[in-house]
Amino acid sequence: MTLFASDELELEHLLLELPSREELHALREAGLPRQMELDMRFLVKVAMIRYQPEARFNFDGNGVRAFVLPVRDAYEAVIDLAAWRIDRPDKVARLEGRASCLGEGLLEAPETYFGGRPLSVYRDAMGWLRAAGQGVVIIDRANAWRRFLEVPSIAGEDTQHGLELQTLLTPPVPSCRVLVPASYGRLAA
Repeated sequence: MTLFASDELELEHLLLELPSREELHALREAGLPRQMELDMRFLVKVAMIRYQPEARFNFDGNGVRAFVLPVRDAYEAVIDLAAWRIDRPDKVARLEGRASCLGEGLLEAPETYFGGRPLSVYRDAMGWLRAAGQGVVIIDRANAWRRFLEVPSIAGEDTQHGLELQTLLTPPVPSCRVLVPASYGRLAA
């Protein structure tokens, strides 16, 4: 039997440890809806991780304990795993580097924008979980603007967050001057 990358990631996630009673209590106290606990798409697991550059992480038995979730595309295939330290839900990282957001599949799902609705963007993983995964959390901040080019509208959590998102999602300007030889200008005239 051949396993696809999405199957391997899903299996890797399923083999991780379940949260302890204390961790589950912390998730509930932070507002995790009860129905999310039973939804396999949002099954929170735990593992020891070490953060890497570019919003990445590795599994590391000597690392820090973190919550781990699958990141799914618009077809519900697992494309990556996302993790965050239990005490830092704003510091979300990805294992494979494929996902740009928690909730990635919503970026391309037409029903997300039905009736002119904006895509909700959350500051951290716990806000996203409290909203039952109805929105995204940006993981790859350096390249987020590329992923959001086709998104018609978004809504931040508040005015300050909206302003931060506007800055984050503005495409960068070229870092060098672009010169056109004078002969090209004459051809265009």
